[in-house]
Amino acid sequence: MRPDEKTRAAETRVGPPPSVPTPRAFPSGAAERRRAALHLRVRGRSGRGVPLVLLHGFTGAAEAWGAVVAHLRWPGPVAAVDLPGHHPASLVLPGEDFVAAVDRLAAALRREGLAPAAVAGYSMGGRLALGLAARHPHLPRLLVAIGAHPGLSRAEARERRRRDAAMAKRIAAGPIERFVEEWEALPLFASQRRRPPEALARQRAWRLRHRPRALARALAALGPGRQPDLRRALARFPGRLVALAGSEDRRYAELAREIAGLAPRGRFVVVPGSGHNLLLEAPAAVAREIERERRAEETNR
Repeated sequence: MRPDEKTRAAETRVGPPPSVPTPRAFPSGAAERRRAALHLRVRGRSGRGVPLVLLHGFTGAAEAWGAVVAHLRWPGPVAAVDLPGHHPASLVLPGEDFVAAVDRLAAALRREGLAPAAVAGYSMGGRLALGLAARHPHLPRLLVAIGAHPGLSRAEARERRRRDAAMAKRIAAGPIERFVEEWEALPLFASQRRRPPEALARQRAWRLRHRPRALARALAALGPGRQPDLRRALARFPGRLVALAGSEDRRYAELAREIAGLAPRGRFVVVPGSGHNLLLEAPAAVAREIERERRAEETNR
């Protein structure tokens, strides 16, 4: 395959999917359809506004959005998704990768009547939200990406896969308490230590609920090293996009600027005095930006 053919193949893989879904992402039998389902927690189904879909980060849960939702006055349904590997009803399918997971998420939202939607995602959920914008560009009417990454270089992705494979082995070996301590000690989350103890205790409680093997499979399938570079596809995203990061999370603040610059209708916001996990550290600011995007979308409709 010539270099230009390789480039076209990569773009096809990242861009909108073919009309016929792949068998591994969309099993056909009733039992297999149950396995392919994702666990969603929906409130306000009778609301008349555009649905809001919330995607948490790695080791998180739908409850991670609780403080943000408390600050929202969203007129339509609000659906928090438990990502693959993060709930007994949200499995990582055999052979599933990042792209297949994005397509499965899109299918689940359409099946539940939650598309088109406003989509907000944090960290791993933010990367999946960007994947939706890349592969299903008319599903997210507006997109809020928090602490997200548009994609690593090939060399960076190869190294990240190596590191994540080693981490996945440690997670699967258990116990979950040992991994949660390791995860929470990462420098990326240092700013969280200033947060109220009760908020940190709630976060730890849902992390300790996870099954080690399922969490390890989630990392192996959906880690940053498994994500394709979404930059070219995001340049074609027609919806509104805002990229958020905390001021103390300098790497992701620069990535937020880059992501916003990729999308024709993008902007970025750096939240002062916060680190990587804005759902925990600045929920009111996250809610404010989600509401701001909703109002702007309604004005321009």
